[in-house]
Amino acid sequence: MSPEQIEGKEADARSDIFAFGATLYEMCTGKRPFEGKSQIKIASAILEDQPVGLRVLQPKAPHELERLVNRCLNKDPQSRFQCAHDLKLELNWLRESRNGATGQKATEQTRSLFRERMAGEQRLLSQSRWDSPGCSSTDRLSLAK
Repeated sequence: MSPEQIEGKEADARSDIFAFGATLYEMCTGKRPFEGKSQIKIASAILEDQPVGLRVLQPKAPHELERLVNRCLNKDPQSRFQCAHDLKLELNWLRESRNGATGQKATEQTRSLFRERMAGEQRLLSQSRWDSPGCSSTDRLSLAK
């Protein structure tokens, strides 16, 4: 749930981008960006805390990926990507910019990281609303390519 939803404000595409950022963070690190022992503690963490840096928990992750996730998880909706298309362009740029000599190694590390996390998170994904007939595990894995 995004900060604005917790505050009772209207949700829009930027709320979904926040949720995507939280999912991507968890895929990369194996931990949720905001944790607590109760729903209220989690909501408080979403409103007040910053997640542990992605690269602190997963040093193999590219700096650019950490920057992208941080932007998705920004508390201020105006500072997030404004629509999914903008996020897609940034993800494509990240993929393309990593295709140089050293970038190829980083791209392989990112793919390996995603495959590793996808395998470990398969149980969670099967319980989520994203698990539908139109979104197979093969489709999810293709995101890591």
